[in-house]
Amino acid sequence: MIRSVTRDGQELFLRPMRTTDTDRLLSFMAGLSPQSRRLFRPHEFTREDARRATYDTQGGRSTRRVLVEADSDEIVAYAYFSEAGVTDPRYPLVGIAVADRYQNQGLGRLLMETLIEEARGQGKSGLQLTVYKVNTRAIHLYAKLGFRIVGDADGGKQHAMRLEFAATTTAVDRRGVCLNPVPRGLSRLTLDTWTADEWMAYIDFLHDAGANLLYVPVWPAHYYHPTEPTTVPHGWRYGVLRQAFEHAREKGLKVYLGFPLNGVPPAMWHRHPELQAVEVGSHGQAFCWSRARTVVKPFAAFLMDALADGADGFVLGIAGPAFCACARCRDYARVAQEAISDYQELLAGRCPLLLDLSAVPELERRIGPELPEAILAAVPDGEFALVAPGSSELHARLRAKGLAAVVYEPHLEADGAVCGQALLPRPRLRQIDRLVAHSLSAGGILAQRTLPAIQFTTDFVLLQKLLSPARANHEILRDLGGRLYSRTADAFEFARAVWALDAWWETGHTGDLADAREGLEALPADPGDRVRPLLDGVRILFLLARYLDGRERHFDALVTRVHTLMAQSPAFQGFTIDRVWQTWARGAIAEQVRGWLDVLREQRAQTAP
Repeated sequence: MIRSVTRDGQELFLRPMRTTDTDRLLSFMAGLSPQSRRLFRPHEFTREDARRATYDTQGGRSTRRVLVEADSDEIVAYAYFSEAGVTDPRYPLVGIAVADRYQNQGLGRLLMETLIEEARGQGKSGLQLTVYKVNTRAIHLYAKLGFRIVGDADGGKQHAMRLEFAATTTAVDRRGVCLNPVPRGLSRLTLDTWTADEWMAYIDFLHDAGANLLYVPVWPAHYYHPTEPTTVPHGWRYGVLRQAFEHAREKGLKVYLGFPLNGVPPAMWHRHPELQAVEVGSHGQAFCWSRARTVVKPFAAFLMDALADGADGFVLGIAGPAFCACARCRDYARVAQEAISDYQELLAGRCPLLLDLSAVPELERRIGPELPEAILAAVPDGEFALVAPGSSELHARLRAKGLAAVVYEPHLEADGAVCGQALLPRPRLRQIDRLVAHSLSAGGILAQRTLPAIQFTTDFVLLQKLLSPARANHEILRDLGGRLYSRTADAFEFARAVWALDAWWETGHTGDLADAREGLEALPADPGDRVRPLLDGVRILFLLARYLDGRERHFDALVTRVHTLMAQSPAFQGFTIDRVWQTWARGAIAEQVRGWLDVLREQRAQTAP
């Protein structure tokens, strides 16, 4: 089949390679620049190699396409997939090259989409390729087309990437995680303490799990502005986020940065009691928009200036902690409309302004049913808006405006603000199944994560389920185990342990929790050290369960055991090593343990027959 393509007024033809193309292919390869030749390595750039390529198609083991100029028939791009040299012929190997003068014109994507269409038509299960790690532009393209990194090649110089055709029929178009750096200050554990390397490592994990969207809200407590001295210690955070966002976009993830409508740094909030919001949500981080509009905006403006180049959009939170209930802000539709207009003007078209509408049901209860309609009238053009689960009417209203409704689900992780519930590992497999089943009509699903080191299994299962809803959870857990461990037996043992942990949360049977702990303890150290925090969290759960079962009678002895375990765990150093005064640290852990026990008692009451 021959297709006509136009680029910069030049007509090109996309056609199958012919046996008469040997000289044209040799000329094409010889004309590539040294850089392009270095990145395109399937060929040795000899006449014999060109002849082999042109005749290989006749044997049926490869499919090869070329783009040629209409007038001269000169080859300007070349792409193929071949079963030669692969262990599994269901996943042929892809190669693609574009003449230097035609690069950056979308021809690479055109060729890849053509190969994908051809391979599907031939009944292939997918495609695979290798790409040099320095070739970030190509990696970004492949990720957008659905390829995921599955390992290394060429001694670690290249990524091995694979596209699974079955996985491209997804439950929703947008699959992501909100990495929420809540200000807790627990080193290595909470996101507000992470280095750029820690962010990038988890972004790699999310990408491999199937994410294509990343959302990071910035808390007012972490704002930085050079004219506000109390914020200077937070300047490093913007640099870390910039590196993390660049890395995410190289992996093909779209990146969105969130901020509240009227947030200000805590020190400024304390200095100006006359401007403080009459808050329904969090205390100490927001001014009244009606009285302090000009004071609020510079912090968001500086955030935009610092990170707009690395973001695909900014998400404005119009309620929740940012809500002011004073008399002047009761006309909240006006407040939202003013804020949307002001922040769009500050962005100046650098990227879209989107809305977090997940708190609209709460506002509707507090203010009245007329509010959502008034706010929706001011929703800016963009790709999507964030909504709460179950907001079907809001979904329909957004669709009428041409916007996708992305379900923002914070409840796949327990609220840890009071007693650190999120520190207790819980896979939530059944909750994931319900969320996916009830959200298939949405434009995407975004789960919140504040403690990725403890709850990473939930992220992986959710993202894989969104890629392929029919996959069983135990299969997904085995897949995750296979990514963590090279031995099949270890992968199965990991899956069994996580399954047992989830069963314990559902049934309360102590034997399940013991199986989870023993299974994780039997595993070798994983190369990424991802399982150790999960194991330490399960060990803490086991101690708490023993106490509730009456096998540990003294609360002080329980606190001592938990404190000792946390002190030995790198993931929990924020509770122990970072708190130099050990007697104070022990008291803080005692309060933590009391909170955990209350949570587990409530859980037991819910699961009791």
